[in-house]
Amino acid sequence: MDTTLETTLATYVYLLHRAGIDAPSLAAALGAIDGGDESAVSTLVAGMRQGAGPEHTLNNLFGLDRLIRVEYAEDRAGRVAALRRALFGVSLPFLARIVHRDDGKLVDRWVIVESFATTVKLLDPNPWDDKEEEHELPLVDFLVRWELSGAEVTGVRG
Repeated sequence: MDTTLETTLATYVYLLHRAGIDAPSLAAALGAIDGGDESAVSTLVAGMRQGAGPEHTLNNLFGLDRLIRVEYAEDRAGRVAALRRALFGVSLPFLARIVHRDDGKLVDRWVIVESFATTVKLLDPNPWDDKEEEHELPLVDFLVRWELSGAEVTGVRG
């Protein structure tokens, strides 16, 4: 998974666009991608370089009142309950930071989570390349990787 944070954010913003939630400042790039102009993907990715991280970028694009916020809890059951409360009624994917093994080293990666149940489905962070990177993790595996990375999530409400 060598996708950059900017590409993952661009994919997430495009998924929101497809769900009817638009970022006005990126409307031209999103519309061009819909029209089949894959060269507009680079414009969309460049639009993700405006922030100090995913939450800051999403706040700039959609506003603080639309962000999904999860309160940190001291134990795993509390963290899972807080995440499920934050996602209740939200049918959109969200972003989570997890630990990932890259060339024998553990590094943090932001992933797009489509579903969070007994398994966690992660979406392809770059659907415009030729690599299929969609996969599922058992819930416990996801939780361990998420907790090791700081149990951070963000996303946008519809």
